[in-house]
Parts: sequence; structure tokens; C-alpha cells
Amino acid sequence: PHNTSFPCTAVQQARVKRDFHTIAGFPNVIGAIDCTHIAIKAPSVNEFNFVKRKGFHSVNVQVICDSHLALLNLVAKWPGGTHDSFIAQNSSVGLNLQEGAVEDGWLIGDRGYPLKTWLMTPLTNPSNQHEARYNQAHARTRTTVERTMGLLKGRWLCLSGTGVTLQYQPSKIR
Repeated sequence: PHNTSFPCTAVQQARVKRDFHTIAGFPNVIGAIDCTHIAIKAPSVNEFNFVKRKGFHSVNVQVICDSHLALLNLVAKWPGGTHDSFIAQNSSVGLNLQEGAVEDGWLIGDRGYPLKTWLMTPLTNPSNQHEARYNQAHARTRTTVERTMGLLKGRWLCLSGTGVTLQYQPSKIR
């Protein structure tokens, strides 16, 4: 069994960057980030905060993985109504990256995140071949987090929302 561990040392970061770079040539990636909603039974406290846009109750879970689909960080404490970018900016990894804990490295995320010095996102309307290549490399690199979440939901079917609703008490998570 392995624990989640965000790469903290220069050696660890260099390995993660090198391995991500082999996917599509995207440089300096230290993790791929995304969030997924896990359906829960409506909590008795602050129930409205847990309602996702699609109308069901959930916990919004942030996942950061490496190029080998290994978990580097997982945050499972935010209500379903919480935006992905808020979770990223207020997570321990996000706070550390904002403080400059990683030199010359960034996470890679989808359009749901704002562009930051520590978080690369796709271009909305690529206007030339270079921007289109950037988006292609970005998309190929970012698929690692989608595949990681697919593996998690395939292994633990209760996470996939296939008719199972998890019991949840906010007081036990915080």
C-alpha cells in the first residue's frame, strides 16, 4: 500500500516533471488536478451547501495525480456546491504553490480553473498553430487525472454514483 504524497523535494519534483513530459512534451508539470462529485445522503446540517448544480447532494473531491496515475493528493472535505477552483486555492497543495514552494513547476487543470502561475489551463480560443499544439499537449497530459478518477470509481463502485448513496456527516470530516 502507498500513501498519497505530493512531491516535496527537488529530486521528487524532477522525476514527476520528467515523467509527465514524456506524455506530450508539456514541461514542468508536477501534477494533474481535477475534482469529482461523490453522491451522499443529504446531511442534516447545511444541507443546501451540498447540492451540486445537477441537483443531487455530494462532496466535491479534489484529486491530484502523477503521470503513472498515482495519487499525490486527495481532498474530500468540501460540500458539493463548492467550486473546484476554490478547493484548489484553499487546499494545502494550492496554498504551498501560491507561496512558491515549487520552483518552476505547475499543476495542469481544465477550464474550470483560473490560469495561475502555479496552474496551467487550456486556451479558450487558440488562434494559431502554436496555441493549438499547446492545447493538444495540455489535453493529452491532463487525461491522467481523468483516468485516475475512472480507476478509483471502478475499484470502489460506491464512488461512481451507481445507485449507492454514501452516509455522510460533515462534523466527522472537518
